[in-house]
Amino acid sequence: MEAAIQQVLAMSEAEQAQIGQHARAWFEANAQAFPQRLDDALKAFS
Repeated sequence: MEAAIQQVLAMSEAEQAQIGQHARAWFEANAQAFPQRLDDALKAFS
């Protein structure tokens, strides 16, 4: 974990912002799709 933190600290602000934007996009897509995935998983048990 220390190495990952050092790597992030060595990045430029632009690189950090880009990673943050990608992370936010992934999070939002995952959050949007989760209810359907949950419903599909629960229906598989029915």
